[in-house]
Amino acid sequence: MPTGSAAMIRRIGRAALLSVPTALAIFVVFCGLAWASLGVDRSLLIDQVRTAYATRDLRTDGGALFGNVNIGEHQYNDCLILFQTIDDRASRVERAISPLRPIPDKQGICADLKALAISGPSQAPDFYHRYFHAQTTLARMLVPSLGVAGLRDLYKLLISAVLLAGIGLALFDIARRQRATMGVVWLTVFFVFGLESFGQSLGHAPADLLILLFLLTVNRTSSDRPISPAFAMVAAAAFGALTIEFEFFTGGLPLGLAVVIGIVPLALAPGGEVLKNTLCAAISFTIGILTCVLGRVFSLLMVFGTKPLSSSFDQLLYRTGVNTRPNGFAPAGLGDFITRILSGMGSLAAGMPWLVIGMLALALISGIWSYRVLRKDKIDAIRQRAVALVASNLVLLLWVVIFWQHTSEHAWFIDRIFSWSLASSGILFVLAVDSQRVNSQVPS
Repeated sequence: MPTGSAAMIRRIGRAALLSVPTALAIFVVFCGLAWASLGVDRSLLIDQVRTAYATRDLRTDGGALFGNVNIGEHQYNDCLILFQTIDDRASRVERAISPLRPIPDKQGICADLKALAISGPSQAPDFYHRYFHAQTTLARMLVPSLGVAGLRDLYKLLISAVLLAGIGLALFDIARRQRATMGVVWLTVFFVFGLESFGQSLGHAPADLLILLFLLTVNRTSSDRPISPAFAMVAAAAFGALTIEFEFFTGGLPLGLAVVIGIVPLALAPGGEVLKNTLCAAISFTIGILTCVLGRVFSLLMVFGTKPLSSSFDQLLYRTGVNTRPNGFAPAGLGDFITRILSGMGSLAAGMPWLVIGMLALALISGIWSYRVLRKDKIDAIRQRAVALVASNLVLLLWVVIFWQHTSEHAWFIDRIFSWSLASSGILFVLAVDSQRVNSQVPS
């Protein structure tokens, strides 16, 4: 076996040894939190949901409140999560693994939630086996004391605090001059992620916060010296495990992987191993996800048998456009797909989709120019960083193409993954300008 292949296998083995225990610990912790959250007084949850409807922090007409950045454009996920917190028509063991949900009807999920809170259940219970539902766990624990509006405000406050910390520390790095270029890079990243406007959602906010915390962690740990490959793998594995815990198929997985591939090279030592170590970090992110998925599958098999797995597989086929839904709902056509993708761009700047489309067009143009400049740089690590940044965007494109039906149906929140396209293009541009500056000072 070639020496290079053997070394790469050893790297992957090391990634697995570091990632599996990290992810398994996170999975066990969240299982414990889910169990503990079921001890919350249900009457307090119901009272807070009723209050939210009275104050219009929840609305039965909340399916498409375009441009609303107070309670969010879409209330579907919020109402679904809150429904799961108060429906207790199953054993504690069952609900700790899979919460309940209403069977979809013409009234809509928010109307179902209001009916449940005011007059009690009107439908037979239906387990929601897909996803891990850590958002529901947090809502169940925090809504009784904070209320629906209070929990949204807390999420917005935490996201704002991390963004401001990132921007402030980036400005400090620029002022120090020793890290001026990287300071501009991080300033670009945190400014761009500040555009995305889903922080008010009980479904999206935790995943958004995780991405920002990962960015801030990598930023700070690499401020004085490069991070080690081992740290990158552990951090990526923890990031992957936490992301799948909060993933509601709202784009956290592709966005998280793209961020790992694009950001980790900037924090590693600038040697010839940048791409290999970045690949190991990406593998660690994936292993973190798969470890939690296997834990989830085992839990489902132990309590519910094999039926939830076959149902999830059928849903996967629909989301990739292979099958129709059982009710005959057919996948979207190409024209509908393009139209929805374009209209969903408002998720990056509420109510202004054409601004985002224009920004993405400029990002594409500047990204191509920047990559061409960086590919000519004399330093191998800089060229590898450019390759990684471009490759990170391929993750987003592959996700959109593979899960094209889901992307079409839910473009109003999936389009937010392109915030990384704007950020990575900005990073490429900053690095390219710096490369031209440095090379112009080197005598020919």
